[in-house]
Amino acid sequence: MTQQLEPWALKAVADTALERASAQLRELLKDLAARLDPFPAFEGMQTIQALEIEPKGFRAPDKGCVVVCEDGEFYDLNLQLIAGPTVDMPVDQVDNFKPLDLPSHEYVLYAFAAIEELSRELEARAAST
Repeated sequence: MTQQLEPWALKAVADTALERASAQLRELLKDLAARLDPFPAFEGMQTIQALEIEPKGFRAPDKGCVVVCEDGEFYDLNLQLIAGPTVDMPVDQVDNFKPLDLPSHEYVLYAFAAIEELSRELEARAAST
């Protein structure tokens, strides 16, 4: 069937398959994230619930620290240290989560890596109980 299609039509078929895969991974990711209660803490900080996601062999130079949060969505996390309000707390932090609208070809990579990470976390919790 695909041998008779024009190259532009084959690309359209590939684009449709990528969109379908992206949508299915989005649902799986949301399901896994919802199962993690409490959601893991970011770098041991109890104030931020997020996991950093780095797909194997892929790094987008225009992205900062990409995290998945308890809603199953991806964000660019920007942490800033600021002067604390008191002498007892000389440093405080401001965390800024910017929602990421990843193109499908990038979303698939990040979603697969996030699903692997969340699955490992769920398996580790199950093994410890």
